[in-house]
Amino acid sequence: MGTEAFSSKENNGRPLAQFHRSPWGNLFLNYIPEDEAIHRKKEEEIKELKEKVKKELLGSADKPMKELRLLDAILRLGVAYHFEEQLEKIMQRMFDTYSGNDHACKDKDLYYTSLRFRILRQHGFYVSSDIFVKFKDNKGNFEDSLCNDVEGLLSLYEASHVRIHGEDILDEAFAFTTMHLSSMANNLSGAMKERVYHALKHPVHKGMIRLESRRYIPMYECDPSHDKTLLKLAKLDFNFLLSLHKLELRDIAR
Repeated sequence: MGTEAFSSKENNGRPLAQFHRSPWGNLFLNYIPEDEAIHRKKEEEIKELKEKVKKELLGSADKPMKELRLLDAILRLGVAYHFEEQLEKIMQRMFDTYSGNDHACKDKDLYYTSLRFRILRQHGFYVSSDIFVKFKDNKGNFEDSLCNDVEGLLSLYEASHVRIHGEDILDEAFAFTTMHLSSMANNLSGAMKERVYHALKHPVHKGMIRLESRRYIPMYECDPSHDKTLLKLAKLDFNFLLSLHKLELRDIAR
């Protein structure tokens, strides 16, 4: 039967477990934290970048598309915990205007509509999936013209993952977007190709924030419209937290 799980009885009759060695070896035990001065400098830099991003959030309130893109990036880059109060207010305002059927909702912008729907649903705001009816033709099928909008299809695909039982239109959206994204993936290039392949395997709604942020940072960097301040904050914050986790693991291992 191989190696015994327990050694012979010793120590007053109590069996001693023979556990396998850790696959990490002494990796964390040997971790040496960075200099305290460097650590404090990074903390200050992160604090400054946070204030700049807050100002950008406030300054984009009258630009719905810019605000939504910035909000999505903050959430996906794993730095949302720095802006909880601001993000809550923004999403509440989006929900209020969504419920009021504002002009932005009536526009046939698949990317914008799908992204706003997903973000609100993911954060506890119930919004109706009927908003997607406007993207169907007279026969009740999603319009063929949507197939030319890769960004919109990807956004609708992600939105379909927050559907609830009985939402037929989102079941149809999932089938529609999965089919078209899968067929066009090989013809895409660069970051968009990587984003589509990754989404088909690991949709945003089912991912772990810290792992997904690690994957999303290089994708976001390849986006020509990325926010440089936010990107810098995401990188610094990720590495800063990584060093803290390593320090904790070193103490636990000891």
